[in-house]
Amino acid sequence: MLTVKVMSPSGAEEITEGQSIGWNPEQASIAIKGQELNRFLKPGEIAYVMNMNGKTVSRYEFVNGQ
Repeated sequence: MLTVKVMSPSGAEEITEGQSIGWNPEQASIAIKGQELNRFLKPGEIAYVMNMNGKTVSRYEFVNGQ
């Protein structure tokens, strides 16, 4: 199980869990299998993917021009 933590510039956090994670850089979106969810990042948001031990394994962010 993986945990996705999306942090906004205002300090708000959104946490979701899933079996696997896919990243689409063209759309700045994260596909979360197990939740059947696509999460589109907004400007300034950063998403961290953590494993079961709480270690960050991936980091994604919205980049201007996407």
